[in-house]
Amino acid sequence: MAELVIWLARRGINIRITDRDRNSGILLLRKGKCRKGRIVPVSKKVYEKADDYRSSYHPACWFIEGHTGRQYFSERVFRVFKQALKMPE
Repeated sequence: MAELVIWLARRGINIRITDRDRNSGILLLRKGKCRKGRIVPVSKKVYEKADDYRSSYHPACWFIEGHTGRQYFSERVFRVFKQALKMPE
């Protein structure tokens, strides 16, 4: 589970609000392995959680944004998730 959360945190910073297509059940991941984009299927449950997140935090452009509305740096997102999971350094 922790590995999945870290994987999502690292890729989540590159997800724009417009990268999800709920009707098709897909998500576009930009700058993945070898800097290639990927289209991945997403379950209904994940979309429900993403909708909850959006209604709570109201991101404008990026799915995970800083308080200024800018994209987070991957190191910062990783640090926050790592702290939330209480993983050892």
